[in-house]
Amino acid sequence: MNKRRRLVIAIGASALTTALDLFAQQQGKVWQVGFLYFGSRQSALDLGRYQQFQQGMRELGYEEGRNFSIVARFADGKRENVPRLAAELVQLKVDVIVTGGAQNIDAARKATSTIPIVMATAPDPVVSGFAKTLARPGGNITGLTNFTVDLSPKLFEMLQSMVPKLSRLAVMMNPDNSSHAGVLQSVESSAQKAGVKVLPVEARNAAQIEQAFSAMVQAKAGGVLVPRDGFFVQQVGQIANLAKQASAAIHIRI
Repeated sequence: MNKRRRLVIAIGASALTTALDLFAQQQGKVWQVGFLYFGSRQSALDLGRYQQFQQGMRELGYEEGRNFSIVARFADGKRENVPRLAAELVQLKVDVIVTGGAQNIDAARKATSTIPIVMATAPDPVVSGFAKTLARPGGNITGLTNFTVDLSPKLFEMLQSMVPKLSRLAVMMNPDNSSHAGVLQSVESSAQKAGVKVLPVEARNAAQIEQAFSAMVQAKAGGVLVPRDGFFVQQVGQIANLAKQASAAIHIRI
């Protein structure tokens, strides 16, 4: 776990603390924190996200079992599970919901307008409809944003440095992620200036990822850019293996 990841998790936990502090302090109160994760429980453990969240809370004075408890729900990488799990957390009357990724945040927003929602990471919250403005977001959502769209030209440059003769670039998009259209537009703008043809491919499940890589190979793409997405994080092993098999240079931003 690198220092930057620790910092992001610590800041995320701090945002959660701010949300909890909005409640009147109650002696002996055990706050229930809903933890909504797109991937599986095992992937959350393998990536260290669950443990680091626990550690960040401890560092901020919240001890699990003493003054807060985690009510975790894992969608196992299946988008159809997310709305149901968000609704379950609302029905359980958790005090706050912590989640990340456009699809999870949107499901939580639709499930409740009163329970505070903390974004661990998210695309542009204004474009995604999670905030009115950055200065005055309104609503019941707070937290972090990664502004992936703004980083896309730099990611393209990094991929070019890996493949100096790059002429065709694939961009793998999840149709369920509202930020990916903006990522594609940004990459296309940079690629056009460099004379690189962009091949958009879509995938929202494991089978479609395989189909996407087949399409890349047929189109003779020299590289693939994978924008940040909860499902792609879940499938990072599959994506890396397919890229290796295809002998394609790959820059993964997840």
